[in-house]
Amino acid sequence: MSPRRVATLATVLAAVVLAVVACSSASETKIVVAGAWVRPAPAGGETAAYFTVTNAGGHDDVLVGVSTPDAQTAGLHKTSTDASGMTGMAHTDSIAIPAGGTVELKAGGYHVMLTGVTKDLVVGGSIDLVLTFEQVGVVRVKAEVKGG
Repeated sequence: MSPRRVATLATVLAAVVLAVVACSSASETKIVVAGAWVRPAPAGGETAAYFTVTNAGGHDDVLVGVSTPDAQTAGLHKTSTDASGMTGMAHTDSIAIPAGGTVELKAGGYHVMLTGVTKDLVVGGSIDLVLTFEQVGVVRVKAEVKGG
C-alpha cells in the first residue's frame, strides 16, 4: 500500500474513532429526575429533599454531588438500620444509578440533607437543586415544598 493511501486510511480511521467516542459517551446516558420535593423548614433549619432518578440510557451513571442556593450545605445521605435495630444516618459520597435502572431517594433510605436553609420553606413554595452526575454532568431541578 502506498504511503498516501496509508495516510488517507489513517485519517479516515481516526475520524471514525472520534465519531464513535463522541456518540457513545454522555449521549447513551439519559438521566431523568422526577417528583422532587422537600419538607418544610424554618430559615436556618435543616430538612431533607427526595426525588426519583431514572437512567434511561445504556451506561451506568453516578450521582456525585448536590447543591442549592437555598441552603448553606447540601449533601447525599443514607439512612440505615443495623442488626440491633438502631437506625442512623450517614453521609455518602455517591449514589450509583445503573443503566436502565431507577433509584428512589426517600425517607428511610437515600436522601439529600439540607442544613442552614436560607429562607422559610413553606408548603407550596419551592427550591432549586443542582445535581451533579459523573457522566451527564449537571441536572437542575425544582423541588416543591410539601408536608409529609
